[in-house]
Amino acid sequence: MPPVPPMSQPPSFRIVDALIALAARDGLGETVDWHEVEAAIAALVLDPVGPSNLRRRMAKLNDPEVARTLNDWFLRAAADRGADAREAARPADTLLAPIQNVGLGAAATAAVLTAAGTLGLGAGVLIGLGALLAAGSASLGRYLLADRANRAQADADAIRRCIESVKKDPRS
Repeated sequence: MPPVPPMSQPPSFRIVDALIALAARDGLGETVDWHEVEAAIAALVLDPVGPSNLRRRMAKLNDPEVARTLNDWFLRAAADRGADAREAARPADTLLAPIQNVGLGAAATAAVLTAAGTLGLGAGVLIGLGALLAAGSASLGRYLLADRANRAQADADAIRRCIESVKKDPRS
């Protein structure tokens, strides 16, 4: 069977080949832009067959230095995405959760005071709606940050699974 021309290869093989080429350039002492590496890793993780194609290419690779470089890059990328996940979760828990709780508490208090007649109907409705708006906004913010944190953590986990594919030597 004749070799497959590079442009007719599946995208994930091109991504894997680009990562290997970047690692080889790094091994030759050339400067490699981390953003290129990071983008290639992100594209590889998003490709459903990317990790398996990485495993196939690494099985044929006979340069342990390239494998170690890729291992280091995957470790760094996983650490970066894990940090992104923690960074997204922090404000959701420390800033938005108290706002959500206070908003819900204020809305409940306004409802009880209005029902008891201590607070006028107009004022009770305005206070209650304002508090519900604050609680709802905080809830939406928490949801969006939690979703971002979950996606970043899933990426970090997928990158960590790729590390097993680049290990050529059990000591690496």
